[in-house]
Amino acid sequence: MKFKSSTKTIKSIILILLSLIGVIILLLIPALVNKIMFINPPRLLIPKEGISENDVWIGFIATFYGAILGGAISGFLTLLGVKITVKESSKGLNRTIKEQQLIREEELKLQTTKERLFQLYHPVDVLYHDFFYKYGAHLFTHLDKEEQVNLISLLSQNVIYADSKLKSKIFDLREHFYEFEKLDSIFDIEELKEIVNKLYYDIRDIINEDVPKLRAQLKLPEIDFLYDDNKEG
Repeated sequence: MKFKSSTKTIKSIILILLSLIGVIILLLIPALVNKIMFINPPRLLIPKEGISENDVWIGFIATFYGAILGGAISGFLTLLGVKITVKESSKGLNRTIKEQQLIREEELKLQTTKERLFQLYHPVDVLYHDFFYKYGAHLFTHLDKEEQVNLISLLSQNVIYADSKLKSKIFDLREHFYEFEKLDSIFDIEELKEIVNKLYYDIRDIINEDVPKLRAQLKLPEIDFLYDDNKEG
């Protein structure tokens, strides 16, 4: 108990002393400032033009150097503001350029998709539909010569719009189709028929699978049509 009482007493004394020191400082500051104002100023602080005898040196120097310091600070803040503005403008410009690039890329993508659909996939799909309605479930070898040539020609002329898988099938079908005229053996002809019929089905399946995807990318209405290989001709 005595220890706690002694600690409180010491704290009270310190608080009183600090309060007295604070009061003394507050009383001395005005007198000290008044004294400084009327003494001779340091030579290093006096400008070349000198100070009027009627001026209070501390006020003059405060105004003189304050203007210089204020100008420096103002210039720095202006420079900083300009730098921030340029930086933000550059960010905005880069952001706009990127947005325009994305828009342009999307437009090119849609244009390419449109060309693929209307130059290759849709015409071939329509031709397959015509054959289907005419023959029902059929093979490539069921088509007449003119129909075969028309299909091969349509595929070949627009092969640039095909993906790698479809392109390979088209080239193989065209190559094997023109081999018929070179073959004499019936065995070789029958074997070749199996190959071209298989390629014909593969191409049809790829077209039938990709057409709805391309239409969806272009936001065109869905068309629900599936080939029924069990339909009789």
